[in-house]
Amino acid sequence: VLKLPFGHGAQFLHDAHGVVEQVVGGWMVSGVATLYTGQPFTVYSNRNVDFSGYNTLVDRPDIVESGPLHLNFSNPDALFDPAYFGKVGTNLCPGYSAASGVRVNTGCAPAGRVGDSPRDAYYAPGAINFDTTIGKRFPLRERIGLTYRADFFNIMNHTNFTGVQAVMSSGQFGQMTSAANARVIQMTLRLDF
Repeated sequence: VLKLPFGHGAQFLHDAHGVVEQVVGGWMVSGVATLYTGQPFTVYSNRNVDFSGYNTLVDRPDIVESGPLHLNFSNPDALFDPAYFGKVGTNLCPGYSAASGVRVNTGCAPAGRVGDSPRDAYYAPGAINFDTTIGKRFPLRERIGLTYRADFFNIMNHTNFTGVQAVMSSGQFGQMTSAANARVIQMTLRLDF
């Protein structure tokens, strides 16, 4: 908690009295900064088909492009390119017959084994959040006063994306699907006695 240096006895307006003191003196400010990296996530092929034969329904696809996966945290509709994992068009998945009906648009994984896309190798976006509170007590009598307080949650109104659709069979594959709360302001006035 930081007492602002304005009002009677403070660094600025130290000789303030009356209305000026009531308006500018005695304000307190506090804040909390929250910064963290994103959570790791795993890309899965299709939660309804057991490609590997292990009866897990959490088979990972093969990576079909070279280099690391590029993550674009500024575009929630295209966090990553689905083509990196072979989700392009409606062709048959590699190693499957036409009779199987297993196509890339529903998610592919190699038959009989787990794909080479690593587990928890990719990271969702992190979060940047600043919360601030400003308040003041207005004395009315010796033991009675009013306390005003304003709380600003996510004061910068920074969008913090949270959900990543990492299942290839989803139509939202490669997209961020949710976000944390936007700015919230709440004010309170309390009578202290």
